[in-house]
Amino acid sequence: MRRHAPDYFARTRDGQGMVVDVRPDDRVDPAATEAFAAMGRACEEVGWKFHRTGGPDPALRANLRWLAGYRHRRCYREELARELLHVFSAPTALLRGAQQVGDQLVTLPALYRLLWNGI
Repeated sequence: MRRHAPDYFARTRDGQGMVVDVRPDDRVDPAATEAFAAMGRACEEVGWKFHRTGGPDPALRANLRWLAGYRHRRCYREELARELLHVFSAPTALLRGAQQVGDQLVTLPALYRLLWNGI
């Protein structure tokens, strides 16, 4: 008998269930391996997918953590956002585009907030 609570449940676009467990590879011991295998079998029995991931790449994780500092509303300025979206509608180097709009100390926080929001 064992207890295990997966990290996420989601539905794919086609409506199929998916269970996701996140655990860094260096923290997967034999007991966890067994629990993940049991979860995979249980998911298969009900027609769901199961996926275990070690999490995002460390460089990606560090970049997202840094970029998250710009998620706050204080970093957003509507007029700058419009101009930045216009400048970056064509491929442009980040600093060059930010400087086209104005002082990069002012424009970069707005640009990073747009990036955080996936715009």
